[in-house]
Amino acid sequence: MTREAELSARVETLARNRARRPTDRNMPDGIEELVVGNGVQEYKRLREAERKMDAVMMRKRLELQEQRQRAAPRTRKMRIWISNTAENQPWQGKELDENAFDFSSGSEATYKVQIVGRLLDNEEAGHDVDANKGANGSSDRMEIEQDGDTDAPKKATGPSLPKQRLSHFFKSIAIELDRAKALQQDASNVIEWKKPPVPPNVPTPPANADFDSIQFERKSDENINCTVNLYRDEHPERFAMTKELSEVVDGEDTTREQVINALWLYIKAHGLQRDEEKRLAQCDDKLRAIFKHDTVYFPQMNEAITTHLLPLPPVKLPYTIRVDADYQANPAPTVYDILVPAEDSLQEEMLSIVQRNPEHMQTLGDISRLDNEIALIVQNLNHAKARHSFFTSMSKDPATFVKRWVSSQKRDMEIILGDSRVGTGNEWMGDEFRRGGKDGVWGSENVKESVSLLVSKPGTWGSFFAILEKDDTIMSSLTHHLVARGVDEFTQRVRNIQNGPEVITITPAGYALLALTTLFFFLCSAAIRYTYGEVVAALAMIESPTSTAIIRTPPEDADDVNASLIAGDEKGPAKHELFVIKSKPLTSKFRTITKHLTQRAGRLSRFRGLPIFLGYNVLFHLLSWVLFSIFPRSLLFRSFIHVLVSVGLCRISLLWNHVVISEPSKQSWYSRIVGRDVGRQIIVPTALFAFSEQAAVLVPATISKCFHLRDIYRNPNYALAQMSNAQQSWTLVKLALVGISGFVCFVFVFLPTAVAFTRVQASLLPLEEESIVPFDRTFGGRVTPAFVGGSGRLAMSEAWKSMDCNARVRVFKVYAKVALIQSALVFLYAIVILIEARFVIGAEKFDKKVVALAQPIQN
Repeated sequence: MTREAELSARVETLARNRARRPTDRNMPDGIEELVVGNGVQEYKRLREAERKMDAVMMRKRLELQEQRQRAAPRTRKMRIWISNTAENQPWQGKELDENAFDFSSGSEATYKVQIVGRLLDNEEAGHDVDANKGANGSSDRMEIEQDGDTDAPKKATGPSLPKQRLSHFFKSIAIELDRAKALQQDASNVIEWKKPPVPPNVPTPPANADFDSIQFERKSDENINCTVNLYRDEHPERFAMTKELSEVVDGEDTTREQVINALWLYIKAHGLQRDEEKRLAQCDDKLRAIFKHDTVYFPQMNEAITTHLLPLPPVKLPYTIRVDADYQANPAPTVYDILVPAEDSLQEEMLSIVQRNPEHMQTLGDISRLDNEIALIVQNLNHAKARHSFFTSMSKDPATFVKRWVSSQKRDMEIILGDSRVGTGNEWMGDEFRRGGKDGVWGSENVKESVSLLVSKPGTWGSFFAILEKDDTIMSSLTHHLVARGVDEFTQRVRNIQNGPEVITITPAGYALLALTTLFFFLCSAAIRYTYGEVVAALAMIESPTSTAIIRTPPEDADDVNASLIAGDEKGPAKHELFVIKSKPLTSKFRTITKHLTQRAGRLSRFRGLPIFLGYNVLFHLLSWVLFSIFPRSLLFRSFIHVLVSVGLCRISLLWNHVVISEPSKQSWYSRIVGRDVGRQIIVPTALFAFSEQAAVLVPATISKCFHLRDIYRNPNYALAQMSNAQQSWTLVKLALVGISGFVCFVFVFLPTAVAFTRVQASLLPLEEESIVPFDRTFGGRVTPAFVGGSGRLAMSEAWKSMDCNARVRVFKVYAKVALIQSALVFLYAIVILIEARFVIGAEKFDKKVVALAQPIQN
């Protein structure tokens, strides 16, 4: 336990040191002016060359991976020797004593069968014997060739062992004995070997999965026919096809990828792809027999063809186990030649480049060590630049610098001690000054004494109260005047009530009708806002329109349906035609994206993620209300709380984004919440997005405050009545400027930040989850996925730059359409509610009320 504790402590220490290790290797800004020579410029050029080299290497690595996957398969010839020996057979035993009672030989007759397989080199394959010499051999579709004779030795003096061995090409070897199980002494007529699971990238497989020969021993004293079944182990796996699938796809066996490509070419050649939805195809009779539906969705095609792909039959090698004396006197093995897939030497070299080569580990270690040293040097340069700036500013104006520095240290100390109001002039905003009552600050003796001193001071208030105290006549006259004004105001209000318009009464049924109408329009507005303003907007921000390249080969016979799938003919190469089809974005029309979501995720897909959205908003407003009740209520501080709460709930916001943009999943919502490591990557983008939301509100509010428009907002009729025509025109111009500033902030601040933030969230979508709309995870090559050795991270600036102009216009149109629909809905609600109010109140009373309300506006 002590050793384990020491090991864990050492691991934690290394991890802590690695976390503290600096990673920034960029020169600080402005250091060129402080360094003599052009060393900084040369370093930046080297950094730029390094970035270009890394990009080229990554691109070449991806190209090699793609070429390796698309390389045509190669085959090599493997020769298999099957032979057997016999022991303790009756004819091998000693002569029996005819006077003895026991006529047994004292031992049981056995035989041993050995199967040896080795790859042949090109020179050896050229001296193969003719395949027609064998009489007992059978050939399958892997071109099995049987030789009755053999050129190979009987013992282990054959060809040298290559890298790939017999067990590498087969996942199972089964020997079926042509004999009843009851007659077999060990009650088994099948001997089978199965390859154990081997982890990937293992340099040396286990012994039971790495051999050239296999043998077994059984008891028998008679000849037995058997069949050796070899089950292929191929990557990618080849399959046999059902009759329905073979009518569309040519060939006897094929891989899953080849079937998908053939089906795609068949659909394009027959014009079965739908125009409004490029990923949906209309099935004809042949495709309907395969998919059992009238339409097929391309992403579901891979799963739908599984039932039509059958495992390939094994390679069958017949053999007769002979234990008779004639055969054992001069045994000759039976030889078969079969074709097996083989690795290309060029592919092996490409694989050594693509994958991590152990020979390069030392070089990679040296590069990593040098990178760490450069990062430490850059960190020291940053510290030195900070010290240089500090002393330079101090040398220019020591007095002012010291004052500013002391003030800054004072603010830092106040923040650390939690008493940041001291010295800022906002001490009265504390909780103790907002609390009233006798026990509060305002009921204390100190406050009473301070107020008495304030009143006794000479000045406006002191003179006013002094005059009132000295002249009782003025005091009584003032009191009489105030009382008279109060009585007159009360009397006038009573007369207005008595002589005013008739009191409007509404029945409970009328209230219910108005309430239900308001509730209905509110739910419609909320549904439109969420479906198109949140879900469709998020999908439009990440959608990457796809382009499809089709290579078409014209058939020789136009009536032959399957001829369009053939790439060439034995008579000569076919002429290929290239077609490029650009798919229209799904989010370009609300009807198209709604139909797509319904087909992919059901009728309720337009409200996908709604529970998470509601929960997020409830938590957001609850936490904001708690913080607002604790801290000062200023506009800037409210914005700060908005950003703080948004960052705290960033993982829930990321969960909602992944639920909206991904295919339907059977996982629970809490199991899809990302970990803290992923959550840290989204903190800065979330803060920027929340800040842009507040900026879109703060900028118009600040401009409105500078124009002194608060009175107009509070009482527009009274405020405008007090102005002249010129003042009213200027006020309207100010209101227009406030509206224009809000629109500009929305288009140029909020909208780009929202788009970049959504795309950054989408870049963190797990690889095992597919997006419900076309989505480029590489963002136009700006992000290297983590599974190919990249970081997989996307910056906010790169997220915005990776979106083309058409996509930006499409997102803006989504918001514009939502605004127009909402405006039309509000207009319709106003018309309906006015009609219902006239019906509920009565036509005559309603008209009088409308005239009374319109009178102040006309004046």
